[in-house]
Amino acid sequence: MSPIRRAILCITRNKARYIALFLVFFIFASFISIMMQTHQATQHTQQNVIDNMIPQAIIGWDWDAQQQMNHDCCGCTGIVWPLEIDLVQEIATLPYVRDASIYFERRLLNYDLEFYDDPWGQNLRTGLGTFFRIRGVPRPNFTQMEMGIIEVVAGRNLTDVEIEQALPKALISEGFARYNQIGVGSIIPLRSVVIDLDSILVDHFGDFNQESNVLSCLTYYVEIVGLVRSNSPLSSNLHDNQFIVPNGFLQQVVQETTLLEDQYGFTDTLSYVKSTAWREFEDRDEKMPYTAVLNAAKWNFTKQIEVFFNYIHPMI
Repeated sequence: MSPIRRAILCITRNKARYIALFLVFFIFASFISIMMQTHQATQHTQQNVIDNMIPQAIIGWDWDAQQQMNHDCCGCTGIVWPLEIDLVQEIATLPYVRDASIYFERRLLNYDLEFYDDPWGQNLRTGLGTFFRIRGVPRPNFTQMEMGIIEVVAGRNLTDVEIEQALPKALISEGFARYNQIGVGSIIPLRSVVIDLDSILVDHFGDFNQESNVLSCLTYYVEIVGLVRSNSPLSSNLHDNQFIVPNGFLQQVVQETTLLEDQYGFTDTLSYVKSTAWREFEDRDEKMPYTAVLNAAKWNFTKQIEVFFNYIHPMI
């Protein structure tokens, strides 16, 4: 008798046993199949999460180190010099960096405009006018716009051409525009000034932000092309009183101002003041003029840089 015939006879004589064995085998095979499909679905979901959740990092001020400086220097906040652009670009070429977005910031002056809905705004009103934060962006769909933190509600956004050609165009908040009775199409003069630092050292308790202390200045006329609204109550004050402009335009302001600062000795004096302020003084009052210069220069007369790096996940 052939093996196949013997197997058939064995099964027919013990139907219950083999039916049970078949069911066990079927259930086990189904369980294995379900586990494999679940594993594949889990891997697919994980990959989708990795693809859509791009890791980011920000290079900016180290606030813990800044607070330590404040403590060590008895009130001297010092100046945190920004990273060199060449270094940022070198970091962006590393194999695990997908791209980098660079944002510049600097304060510029205006006589006529006032802060909107900001209890701290009065601190920035000086004899030279009001210091406003000017934020340069690298592309129209910059980070805050891309994430939906702010949106354009009147006029339009900055264009690629305006970004590439570094044109003096700006976005401002609708609340700030309404409060100051300006709008889309308004031309706003913004000033960058070079201050006589020696006057602060002579009389550090006086108000050095006066026209009599201005060695030179540059005026830029910026056109408002759009009004924005903040969708985040936590950041509304941050966006209410700033001008959003092309990065290249703000870089032009910084470069032209730096030439004036070098011409009038501002840069050399500031370097001297910085090195002097870190020395130990027996009399704290003797140190006060230098700390006053550093504080004023850091907040009002120096460029700040913020960089967003998008990293490539190692599993991608």
